[in-house]
Formats: sequence, C-alpha cells, structure tokens
Amino acid sequence: MLSHVSRLAKRYLQVQDKVGYLQKCYEQMEYPTYQRNGWPIGSGSVLRLRQQRRRSRQQQQARHRVAQPFQPPIPPAPPS
Repeated sequence: MLSHVSRLAKRYLQVQDKVGYLQKCYEQMEYPTYQRNGWPIGSGSVLRLRQQRRRSRQQQQARHRVAQPFQPPIPPAPPS
C-alpha cells in the first residue's frame, strides 16, 4: 500500500510530504498490535478523554465550592 501511495505522491505535490512522513515512521506504526492491546490509535480519542477528565474535575471543584456571603467593605472612619 505504501508503494501505491508513493506513486500517487509523484503526481500530487500536496501528498509528497505526508508520504515522506509515512515512509520514515512506517516501522513505528504497528496499528494491529495497538488495537489488540486496546490502546488508542488516533489522537482524537486521547484528547477527548483529557477533555472529559478536565470537565469532570471542574464540575467536582464547583460542587465543593461554598458560596461566601457578600461582605461589603468597611468604610473609612471619619477624620477626628
């Protein structure tokens, strides 16, 4: 498949840099192994999990926050 994409890259300039990346990093992309181990493949799932955790933490903090009654400032004493 990588050879097919490489042939396409010769015709389409927009694809050339992406194919270079794939050729360079191909050995590191063991997606079937990652899937078997249940690891996330795309960055989207990782980002979504991070957002969910941040949102959950913010909601927990909001629940534990106690509303403080308003304390008007003490006016200065009149000059004597």
